[in-house]
Parts: sequence; structure tokens; C-alpha cells
Amino acid sequence: MSATINHAKIDDVIKRNIPVFSKPGALTVRPGFKISNGWITDKPAIVVTVDKKLDGLPAAQKLPTSIEGVPVDVREATGLQRLRAKSPASFELAKVHMRDENREPDFALERSLPSGNLIPSTQKTSSATSIPAGPPKTPVQYAAPAGAPLKKFTKNTSIICWASPDDGFTVLKDFLSQTTTDLTIAMYDFTSADILNEVISVIQPGNMQFKMVLDHPPRNPTANQTDDVTRTDILNSDPNAEINWALTRNDPVVTEWIFPTAYHIKVAVRDSKAFMLSSGNYNVSNQPNLAANDPAKGSLANADRDWHVIVLDPEMALLFKAYIDNDFTVAQNGQSAGNQVQHNLIKSAMSNLQAESAKSTFQARNTAPASTLGKQKLFNNVPVSIQPLLTPDPGVHTSMYVDNILALIQSAQKTVYMQTQYIHPSTNAGDQDFMLLVNALSNAKKNGLDVKVITSQFENTPQWIEVLHQNDLVEGVLKIQNRVHNKGIVVDSKVVLVSSQNWSADGTLRNRDAGVIIENADIAKYFEAIFLDDWNVRADVKIVDASQPVSTTTAGGATVDV
Repeated sequence: MSATINHAKIDDVIKRNIPVFSKPGALTVRPGFKISNGWITDKPAIVVTVDKKLDGLPAAQKLPTSIEGVPVDVREATGLQRLRAKSPASFELAKVHMRDENREPDFALERSLPSGNLIPSTQKTSSATSIPAGPPKTPVQYAAPAGAPLKKFTKNTSIICWASPDDGFTVLKDFLSQTTTDLTIAMYDFTSADILNEVISVIQPGNMQFKMVLDHPPRNPTANQTDDVTRTDILNSDPNAEINWALTRNDPVVTEWIFPTAYHIKVAVRDSKAFMLSSGNYNVSNQPNLAANDPAKGSLANADRDWHVIVLDPEMALLFKAYIDNDFTVAQNGQSAGNQVQHNLIKSAMSNLQAESAKSTFQARNTAPASTLGKQKLFNNVPVSIQPLLTPDPGVHTSMYVDNILALIQSAQKTVYMQTQYIHPSTNAGDQDFMLLVNALSNAKKNGLDVKVITSQFENTPQWIEVLHQNDLVEGVLKIQNRVHNKGIVVDSKVVLVSSQNWSADGTLRNRDAGVIIENADIAKYFEAIFLDDWNVRADVKIVDASQPVSTTTAGGATVDV
């Protein structure tokens, strides 16, 4: 059963004792669950968030271990929580424009310290419905291209499968280098210099068509250059190249919007005959060039886990090209130079968020043995059924993604293995169809199936673990693996999903994302082997916030201890 607590009763205890919690460096207090031995428990607790957990404090500066019989659980703040307390103006911009993986759950009874006031809705950390500051934008209704139904394809075809960081850049380079007539790309983040150089070398002769729709996200920490520089360099290299910024609501350089927080797709179509679909962007962490032996081009320490496929099929390639071409055409009227002042303010807010996040004790790096099972493998002329998935294309529910993934999970007879960057359950109005997926996963566990879920460090905060705990997706189900960017599912060793859809309401319902469900046992087992290797070797049951406090003699920050 879902873990429950009497929030109102614990909040009454909190209200009676606000002065007790108001120690230097304490930021918030709320009802929650106790963390013990590095993992969540069912024990109700008072959760206090502090700027920094420190050791060796005077008794007067310490928080109690319990109050009125309720345990007190002290947690180190995230960068976003610190930013909210220290720079409200930067926080307001950051919560709208930050990457979706940085979003955090909201708690109705969370109170600010030392005031004890409830945090108002305007200062909550999630922002699926927030309207960004700056000039108003014209909303545009999404419409799919005519005559391009997202039907299931059942045929013999050839598919190349691989995973990052095992292969990554090498296979992508081969795919791009074989372009002869046209290259069409839809991409969230394109900040790898090696991939940029490869694209330029392919299109520079000027005898082929190049078209790209590109989002404008905050800079990736491993970026060689910004997305703006990528766009400028490609256009300068080939006057015939065409690039439009995607119509996202939080992008300051477009005047219209369709997608609320991200044009999150990662698809390239080559010569209208083959397409590459991935969970990974064209950046250094998702597509590391490990062969270069240069940390700036990619390293195992900062590389992400991603799954990729190349489908060598003209019929399906033309389908994805039709959707990208349509996105490009619709975006044309919304292009602008943008508001540079607003853009600079956003960049400053992102920089402030990064600085606050860098203060955290935990910094995600890969320390487990390198994976080798994800080397490229060609499945030549094999029988498959492939269901293309595009969000926000509609289905019986809000999106066809929900229809198909719900059916996939409910079809499972034995196993459901999922590796995804995060699962962010929501109680917001309009998000109910996304929660059908979360509930289906929970029900699979209740029905006795072998359900295994690996998420990344972006799930590995006590507040998100608490939310998953209340949805029965922690005990015996969840492990954490640093630097997972994948969004894949394998069911019964027979069917595999490779996609870019993160498990949030925007990711599954409203943003532009792409995936394929592939029914072929050999291909499913290829990705399942990678998953199980990660589960056994690289994933762990450990909440990062449960680390020991740091010494006051070696660290600055707040003077708060457990």
C-alpha cells in the first residue's frame, strides 16, 4: 500500500515549535518521512531543510533529534531551494527556464524559516503552468502533418542498436558521414563540438539539403559551445542550411509557442531513407567521444547512460521527416532576434542556480566499472513491429504516448524493466493521464510482476523519493544510478521502448518528444542485458542526502547539524 502520514497533525507540531526549528541556516520545515541508513522509511517525521549539514556544532545551534515524539529529519538543501531563499528574483526566472530534470516536488504544508509561513504557490519550485517573465507570446495549437498517421509498422527491416557511453559518438559519426542528399534534425540540445564539426563537414559542399529544428535550453555543464553558436556556425558554413528555433514557451527568442517547457526530441533523418532516434542529445555527456582521450570531448566520469537506434527503413524515415518538416514550417512565423536583456537575465539566473547547486555535498560522477555491453550491433533484415511515438500527438488519452505505454505496461506477464532519468508524479490538474502510467507501474508491482526501475541523481533527492514512496515505487523496485539520461523500458524480454520522453506530465503529454516501441525478442534482450548489468553493477539503494555532515573546520555555509 502507499505510504501515508497525518500531515495536518505533524504540521500542528511544527507550528507550535517554529522557534525551535529556526536555527542559523535552516530554510524550510514540513511533514515527511524519516530517512534511515540511507533510505526512506514509513516512519512519519518533521523534515527540516538546511543550507549545509555540518559537524561539531555548539548545542545551541543544533536541531533536536525529535520533538513532541516526532523524529526530526535534517536534509541538505538542493541548489534550487538555496536559490529560493537567497535570491527570489533569480529563483522566479530559474523555475520557469531551467531544465525539466531540475524541477522539484511541491509540498502543501512546507513552511519557510524563520517566519513559519507557508510557502505561497508563487514560490513553489515546479512550473508546468507558469508564464515566463518577458514579452507575451502567442500560443499556437499543435497540429500534426496531414497524411502522416503514426501507425504501427510490421515488416522486415534492419536496425542498429547501441548505448552510451559504450559507443556513443562513434556510431553517430558513421551515420552522419554517410549522408549524400539531405539531412533533417530535430534536437533539444546540440553543444558537442565534435558533432558540430561532423555535421559541417557533411553539409559544407552545399550540394545537399540541411534542415534543423533546435531548442534553446540552459547550457549543459559539458557543453563545448552554446546552441546559439552551433546554429551560427552551421549557417555560416552553408548558406543553404535552414535552422529554426523550436516554439517553446520559455524561449526568449521566439514570439509564439506550442510546447510548454521543451522541444525535447532527438531524431535525425538521413537521405529520407534512415533515421536515428535516441534518448541522447548531441552533447558531450550524451554522445561522448571517448576515443579522443580528451575530457572536453567526453569522459567516463561525466558520461551519461543513453540508448540509441538507427532504423534503416525509408517508409519510417519519411514519416519522421514529415513531422520534423512540419515543426520547421510552423516555427517559421515565430522566429525573432529575441529580447537580449531578458536573455541575459535568464543566463544570470541559470548561473546563480548552478552556483548554488555546486555547494551541495553530492556531485554526480560515474565511479562504477565501465559498461561494455552497449557496443553497436546490427540486427539485419529482422522481423519487427515498430510503433512510432510522438508527443504531443493525441490519442484516446491526452497523448498517444500514454495510450501505447499504458498498453505496454499492462501487457506485461513477467517483467517490466525501466531505466529513466526521473519519474515526477504530479497532483496538478491536467496531469491525470500521466499518472495513469505511474499507477500502471505501481499496479504491475502489486500484481506480482518483477518490476525494476533505475533512475538518475535527479530522482535522488529525499523529496522525490518520498513522492515515489507514496506511489509504491521504492521498496523492492527502485535503484539509483548516477548519470542516467535514458528513457527506456523492456517488457517480458520481448518488447523494448527507446525514446526521449521523460516521465513527467510535460514529457509524456505536452512537449515534443519521440520514441519507438520495437517488438523483437533479440533487440529487446540486447537492451535488457544492458539494463540488468546496470542494475547489478552500477545502480544502488542509497539517498545522497543521507551522507555524513561535513566538518565545520573544512566547509563554510550554515551552522546546522543533525
